[in-house]
Amino acid sequence: MLARLIYLGLLILPMSVHAGLSISEVAWMGSLTSANHEWIELYNDGATSVEVDGWVLKDNLSLTIPLAGTVPAGSYIVLERTSDASSPASAFLIYTGALVNTGATLTLLDSAGGIVDQVVGGEGWSEIGGNNETKETAQYTSTGWKTGSPTPGAENVTTSSPPGGDEGDDAPPASSSPPYVPARSSGTSKKDISLKESEAIPLVTIEGPHVVYVNQEIPFSIGVRNVGRTIAHSFVHTWNFGDTTTASGTDVVHRYHYPGTYLLTVRSRFGKHNVLSEQEIKVLPVTFSLQRNRDGVLMVSNDAGYVVDISGFTLRSTKDHFVFPQDSLIKAKATVPIPRTTFTTTALDTIGLYDTKGINVARLFSKSDTTDMADVHPKTYTRSQAPTRHDETQQKVFATLQEKIVVSTSSQSVTEPEMTVYQEQATTAFDTKTKSQQYERGVVTVFIFLLLGVLWSIYRYAPQRDDTKPLL
Repeated sequence: MLARLIYLGLLILPMSVHAGLSISEVAWMGSLTSANHEWIELYNDGATSVEVDGWVLKDNLSLTIPLAGTVPAGSYIVLERTSDASSPASAFLIYTGALVNTGATLTLLDSAGGIVDQVVGGEGWSEIGGNNETKETAQYTSTGWKTGSPTPGAENVTTSSPPGGDEGDDAPPASSSPPYVPARSSGTSKKDISLKESEAIPLVTIEGPHVVYVNQEIPFSIGVRNVGRTIAHSFVHTWNFGDTTTASGTDVVHRYHYPGTYLLTVRSRFGKHNVLSEQEIKVLPVTFSLQRNRDGVLMVSNDAGYVVDISGFTLRSTKDHFVFPQDSLIKAKATVPIPRTTFTTTALDTIGLYDTKGINVARLFSKSDTTDMADVHPKTYTRSQAPTRHDETQQKVFATLQEKIVVSTSSQSVTEPEMTVYQEQATTAFDTKTKSQQYERGVVTVFIFLLLGVLWSIYRYAPQRDDTKPLL
């Protein structure tokens, strides 16, 4: 007894916490020796120990078992009724009360009252199993609840115990557990027990960022609370990212290819539960620029205030093209030089940077305004779109707006991140300036015509000198 008290004292020393505890075996029927030899087994499948001070296990009827102590990682503990003789294993604690044979729902609560695990036994414990005649217990396995020979404090069975073996119908199975007793000739056969959904309302939440960037790899996960861990793991989740793509699973990864505001939804189903969760995702645009250094080396700059993945992006000119390899990342406000051995280009080349969808995200014009852009990207440019001085003016307007984008993006205060908005602003600014220039030219033209008219009038109506008259 003293050794046992010392052992229990060591167990309740403060240790790390990880809520990996679950109900793994229920001996609601007692044993062959006594119907009062009931016990409940808990299993910590986590990598760290679990402190259960203030935790409670109850059956939602009349049984309430207060817990105290620490459950080591990867271990089974046994809660025994009345005395330590209820099972062959050493009792983690001894409780008073009884499990009714008509069935109950077992709920494991932590010190804050949160549900850690829940097992719906059903009528006569038919939802999890167990046999009141053979005294085989209900045991949770990787494939659901099974009925098998008792394994208190040890690993549960992997399959339902057969009613016999090669040595005869009355031969016990190979096990260190108490002898197997065959069922009476009542024709009762063992079966796999299906999981039944909880009566509690599950709380389903999407876990992931709300503000992301174009082509950023985004991890999302789903969390199910307010039900037992076994039931929570049984939910099937279907994701809709709001950009015509879907996925399934508890943990997913997604990339948004265009800026905008998307509504992410997840449909979670298990049994009668059907829950729809929503989360708004704001996707901000990425900004790039191309320039040359003093040595004429091409430089690709990430003008945004965040890391950008340019894997699969393409540099293209009239002479060459280069595709960035997998896991090509550019740090915020960083510049990457492109060696001439990788991408051949001269100052006379107009260069474009294209994303994985073939959309132009940056351009560097050549020194010549007559460069033919038709060969750079046939789907984007035509011969009539060769850069002119007007293009240079518009490019300056875009550059000014891009600086505003970078500033607002770094503070994550962009109200409408769609790039089309900025393009419309740039186009409006360019059109305004063009109209102003056209007005000025019109005024000058009118003035010139008026001046010519005045000069013509002076010439036309001025008195003519008569050269035939003699001079005085």
